[in-house]
Amino acid sequence: MPGHISKMDRENLFQEIRSALLQWPELERGIFSQAHYGGKSLEEISRSVQLDVKDVSAILKACGRRLNASIRGLPQITCQ
Repeated sequence: MPGHISKMDRENLFQEIRSALLQWPELERGIFSQAHYGGKSLEEISRSVQLDVKDVSAILKACGRRLNASIRGLPQITCQ
């Protein structure tokens, strides 16, 4: 069915994301993880890494673009 992803595809996606993240510098990986897996705000992340909020925001945007490029060939997931 369109919009649905199989368990195997989901696992492949997870592995691709994990593999991509492990290749990133520690600072970028930490910022991305705090935002997307820790649910932290830009301000909280900014304090934890001692960077300006605008710098953290720019890093997150760059990470998003990098991750999208890394997983471009995998099945697309849509929320329903």
